[in-house]
Amino acid sequence: MALYRGKPALKPRGGLSQFPTGKCRGLTGYKGERAESYAKLKLQGLTDAPLQFAVFCDLEPTQGAGLGRQTMPETLAYSCVSAINCLWLTARAKGIGVGWVSILNPDGVGKLFGVPDSWKFVAYLCIGYPVENNLTPELQRTGWQARTATELRMLKDIDLVRPEAKQESSSCQSK
Repeated sequence: MALYRGKPALKPRGGLSQFPTGKCRGLTGYKGERAESYAKLKLQGLTDAPLQFAVFCDLEPTQGAGLGRQTMPETLAYSCVSAINCLWLTARAKGIGVGWVSILNPDGVGKLFGVPDSWKFVAYLCIGYPVENNLTPELQRTGWQARTATELRMLKDIDLVRPEAKQESSSCQSK
């Protein structure tokens, strides 16, 4: 994983020009009220956040000698996302906000930072103290989407132990 940082990172080189393009491209997927709602969403982290950085994944690292990547090369990007998740949880525990900007052209960001072609753009993060703290997510507050009940996203009553494994383990118990 490689990080490129700026304050704000995209602004000095004119990279913010990608922001309206990405937002406009996202807008084309919506019609009517949904398009109006999308256009009103607050997406100004690129101009407001004091700390910003791009996260890239090196798709050809020498470290690890390819272990695990021969069969699942996507684990490289998953590791980057896992690191971002840890950063996000730590930041939130300290009252710091993290925004993941997803309306940028991935190829454009790589070119903007001049990274090698073998690096995959994973995320552009904006970090700072929020103007307000709210327990209700912004997309829910703005009416973009209601929160899905946790129960609908969880697997229930799944027996993760194979029946034959249960028998094996019971025969191993001391009497």
